[in-house]
Amino acid sequence: MNIAIIGCGASGLICASILKDNGFNITIFEKSSYIGGVWCYSKEGVIYDNLVTNLPKTIMQFSNKYPFKGYSNDSFVSYKEVFNYLETFYKDNELNKFVKFNSEVKKLYKKDERWTIEYDFCGNKLTNRYDSVIVCNGHYEKASNPTIKGVNLFKGEVFHSAKYDSHLNYKFVNKNIAVIGKGPSASDVARLIKNFSNCVYVIDRSLNPNEEGYKSEDNKIIQVCNLDKITGENELNLVNNKKIYVDYIICATGYEYDIPFLDEYISYSDGMVKPLYQHLFYARDPTLCFVGLPHPVIPFFMSFLQSKWIVSVLKNKNLPKETERMKWIKKYEDNLIKNKISNKKYHNMQTTQFEYYRMIAREANILDNEFSKYIDETEIIYKKNLEEMPKYPGCDDNFRKIIYKRNI
Repeated sequence: MNIAIIGCGASGLICASILKDNGFNITIFEKSSYIGGVWCYSKEGVIYDNLVTNLPKTIMQFSNKYPFKGYSNDSFVSYKEVFNYLETFYKDNELNKFVKFNSEVKKLYKKDERWTIEYDFCGNKLTNRYDSVIVCNGHYEKASNPTIKGVNLFKGEVFHSAKYDSHLNYKFVNKNIAVIGKGPSASDVARLIKNFSNCVYVIDRSLNPNEEGYKSEDNKIIQVCNLDKITGENELNLVNNKKIYVDYIICATGYEYDIPFLDEYISYSDGMVKPLYQHLFYARDPTLCFVGLPHPVIPFFMSFLQSKWIVSVLKNKNLPKETERMKWIKKYEDNLIKNKISNKKYHNMQTTQFEYYRMIAREANILDNEFSKYIDETEIIYKKNLEEMPKYPGCDDNFRKIIYKRNI
């Protein structure tokens, strides 16, 4: 069976390795000239040059079979060490034999029981056909920018956190900055620029407008409620009608799914990729799969598990029938509506990911006692790390000083 993998980031690498080891003929399409996806740093990329992981490497690894080796003793490692981990994995598994670099997939469609991939290789339009296609193109490339009322009045600079890098710090000296968001990126960017700036306002839409937000002892970080609109050259009006005055606005507002080569089959908007069975298989034809969509999760480990399940399905054809897959989607979506969960959280698994991991491991027939204990220990470390993370955006990152070790 010939299988195409779209993307040579972490998900594509682990997927390719597992498929190769199970006897499948694989081809990896990578639109850039390098492996590693977002973990390969460039000034045009989405990671900043002093990024350190917010997951300890003991759980960030693909699995117990592929630990981080030969790196620092710290549990939290730089993007360089993550890239080195992926590069070592790529070389050890001889995946270079299967990659088409500079090959951007332009269209994917089913014809005569096989998937046709039309792609651009260095300006040349080419076509190949495959029995199955696995999409591993990530979801940290297309920035999600908020709609800001009155932005045309603002005389400062507005940009997404994906464009932040330390070489921009000179701009923030003695300036006031608004960081929109409350996630890890917002927290890290606020902390990294506060020592250069006069003040960093962290705009957190979850903060009750009637409550005072967090304020650091040095008044460098001030948490405020959601932005209503921009009302002047440097004036921001908050939803509680208080005003702040800033020179820069940094939008740490996440990313959007982007799968432009599959418009005919998949809908992807407002944080939802549909229709997928278990966030992984195209419900109408499971020979098309999507690895790595759920968030916030342990991405490398989840991609490992999802790839294992894909192999099992390709070999054994053991998924429920299409009618049952569509029923699962209906039940899942009805539950989201019942619990008033927004579309943006359609693939959110922060509280349910370990249930998902165990389900996949059972379906892939790899949930023996040893691996069950590995998942249990992973869950303990993950939850401990979550407890230790900053309670407010921009706080000191002392949680990264903790050393986590595994027994399994």
